[in-house]
Amino acid sequence: MQTKQSGKAYQEFRKKYGKHGQKLRTEDEIAREKQEGLYRLYHPGDVLEYKEIEGRYFEENRKLDQYRDECKDRAIDMFKEWFWDLWD
Repeated sequence: MQTKQSGKAYQEFRKKYGKHGQKLRTEDEIAREKQEGLYRLYHPGDVLEYKEIEGRYFEENRKLDQYRDECKDRAIDMFKEWFWDLWD
């Protein structure tokens, strides 16, 4: 789930630095890409101006994941309680 702020930051990042941050690559990285065919993918958290926004986004995602796990565990516990009664 992407928030408006993180979505806007990601769009700004892509506009400034390219789809995967190609404009952030150093000369060494470009040479390595040509030699080995490997390249680094950058994301907004690699740039100081977007680091805080990305951190908040991941923290909110962590909270949502925790809530979903709690709901799942509760549902499974309730299902276990009544499981054998499904065949009566």
